[in-house]
Amino acid sequence: MLQRNFKIADRYVLNYKIYQSVRASIYAATDSNTKTPIAIKIEDGNASKDYFNTLDKEYQMLKLLSGVKGIPKYYHFCIEKGYKAMVFELLGKDLET
Repeated sequence: MLQRNFKIADRYVLNYKIYQSVRASIYAATDSNTKTPIAIKIEDGNASKDYFNTLDKEYQMLKLLSGVKGIPKYYHFCIEKGYKAMVFELLGKDLET
């Protein structure tokens, strides 16, 4: 389990977990360079190979849907300390704020 203040790409800092599934966790986080609230979805590197590739596919879809209303902006994708991490816009409860 990742702890508060865990850093992704020496820039994105985890604040707290928003959601947990079998395959991934989503965290509210902060971009330490801009102080902007963001979200980070993380897949555990210990998951099976099929599970570990799910985030790659989601990342490709976000890139394709870039600019569509209600779809979060994508900021960064990396493998960090045994985890795959996708950094994206933190949306509000109604997916439009």
